[in-house]
Order: sequence, then C-alpha cells, then structure tokens
Amino acid sequence: MLEPEFLVSLYFDYLLDSCFLELPTHEAVNLHPGYLPYNRGFYYYVWAVLDGTPAGVSIQRLRPKVDTGDFISQCRVLIDPVDTGDVIYRKHEDEAISLFRATWPAIVAGEHRSYPQPHSVTRHRIDETARLAEIDPFERFRAIDLINRLRLLFGADGGACTIRLDRCRCRVSVILESVGADAAATLGTVAGGSPDYLRRRPG
Repeated sequence: MLEPEFLVSLYFDYLLDSCFLELPTHEAVNLHPGYLPYNRGFYYYVWAVLDGTPAGVSIQRLRPKVDTGDFISQCRVLIDPVDTGDVIYRKHEDEAISLFRATWPAIVAGEHRSYPQPHSVTRHRIDETARLAEIDPFERFRAIDLINRLRLLFGADGGACTIRLDRCRCRVSVILESVGADAAATLGTVAGGSPDYLRRRPG
C-alpha cells in the first residue's frame, strides 16, 4: 500500500482521480504553467497574449476537476512583443522552476496558505489553437493580430502557421527584431538595383 507524504504534478497532461489524490498523507499539489484562473488547459501562453490576460505560473492544490484547486502561490511572466512561442514557453518553464523552489519548503513544513480561485475563468480547447495555425489567404487581419498568430505559434519543434497557396501548402512565420523606437523605415536594394526588403536605419 502506497502511503506517500506528498503528491506533486509537474507539467502532467493527464487527469488524476480521487484514488490517487487521496494517497498522500500531507498534500497533493499541481504546478500549472498558467496564471490561474486564466488560461486553463493547453497553449496557455498563446491565449494569454491573444486574450490580453495575465501570463504566469501557479501552484495549486490538486482536485479531481482540472485546474480548480485553491492557489498556494503564483508568479507573473513578462512577455516581450518580439517573443516567439518557443521563447515564451521557456520563460514559463524558468518561472515555474523558480516558483516551485521558493514554495516547496513551506509546503513541506506545512506553513503554506491557500486561497480559493475567483469564479471568472478562461479556457480554450486544443482545436481552437489548431484552427489558429491555418491562415486563410483571403481573410482580413489587423497587422498586429496576424503578427501575433505567426509569432505565438512558432516553436522550436518546427511548429508554425501554414497557408495554402494554389496547390501548395506552405509554412509561414515571422522574424521580429527590435531596432529601437526612433528607427525609420527605408527600402533597401540588392546588387543590380532590384528592390530588396524593408530595412531600418536610425532616424
């Protein structure tokens, strides 16, 4: 018979029912890479930007209903306008590790407090995010909305948005580079004088 003192769920994608949650003699906690109650579920970092909700990580008590346990601790994650999805994911990982290291001693000592989650929550399904990855060539976008979709869905594992042009399905991504607030746009040329691409120079 297992009688662990603690049960800790770290980036665990499966639901645990009551028979597991009742095993520990002290506490069952979950490290969720989202700033609960916002962005429950997957692709929390994508929807934090698209919905304009806080990005961050949370440690909570484990309950049979996913991501509903009381808070134990939380930390915000700063997302820069040029960050791509893989960069934002790593930022959440780093903050999650730091938060767990800071919170775990209090959990072990039984000195931690917990707070109920507010009733207002946001959640998105995986298929919602999957639909974002397919760019409709005839859809109209605000520039910022298209840029955000392209950068947020870009991942180190090769993930990116796709678009179908005639019979060709293409991957499409964006590269964002900070050039300073006072830079002015200029049109460069390649050898031979043909138009190159939009470059930036100091104003």
